Amino acid sequence: MSQENRVSLQIDNMKLNLDGRVYESSHMIVVGLKRLSGEVSFGTVKVKGEFDLLPQASTVEDVVEVSAGGTFESDTYGGSVAINELEDGYLIEFNKLTIKFDVDESTGKVSVKIPRLEPIKASKLLFDIKGTISLNMIVSPFVVGAMTLVNDGKIKITAGDEVKITTEPEEGGANKSKELQIQRAQGRA
Repeated sequence: MSQENRVSLQIDNMKLNLDGRVYESSHMIVVGLKRLSGEVSFGTVKVKGEFDLLPQASTVEDVVEVSAGGTFESDTYGGSVAINELEDGYLIEFNKLTIKFDVDESTGKVSVKIPRLEPIKASKLLFDIKGTISLNMIVSPFVVGAMTLVNDGKIKITAGDEVKITTEPEEGGANKSKELQIQRAQGRA
């Protein structure tokens, strides 16, 4: 689909708007996004996404599922992840990466969990990522979720009062991290 023909998704706490159709649920599973941006903080969940393929929506019990093909995947061990520490955060190269997040109701802090790193805590999580993305999120009575990015890519995570996750532009195939290639080879053994 061209940029102007992409199907849009918006989540505002318990309301999911899929190109004009509104669903209300505390649990949402979204598969096949090409872009995902948003904010998660105490009392606020605002997410925007775009699909390249036409998604289908269904409601099963208390869950709204939106899929443009595929199933929700996760990699909580970080088997194909290379982490490079930066002055203000991390640059992460991956084949598949699952980022978990939750909001601690007692402190109001967001905890961001990335495989092979200690949890990062901040007042807010901001993200703007591209690729093949899935989202599994509960927004009530508490906020907890996971975003999975599939296919080779890089993200930058900056930490401070806010945690920001952004997609890094992909370099040519010859410039990929040797560490990532070694980890993939070990994973196939």
